[in-house]
Amino acid sequence: MQIIEPVAVRIPEACRMIGIGRSKLYELIADGTIEIVKIGSVTVIPVAQLKALVEVPARYRACHTYVECLRSRPAFRKAYEDHMVHFAAGDT
Repeated sequence: MQIIEPVAVRIPEACRMIGIGRSKLYELIADGTIEIVKIGSVTVIPVAQLKALVEVPARYRACHTYVECLRSRPAFRKAYEDHMVHFAAGDT
């Protein structure tokens, strides 16, 4: 017997699949992060949208590289260490 993976799921199943609450899912829909499909009165979310959300998007790889570059600079390390000292002391 072959297991058929759904192409799209309803809102409650989408929440279960990626482990977030209904409100957070609706926020992601509202800001355009996740696109929905309306079939009559039924709202479904393509499974591909959900998979893309939890994988590291290619568009953020450049950001991670830039941040790693900044972290390697002595001035950044010093500012970070100073910040952590204040954080540990309870200063904000």
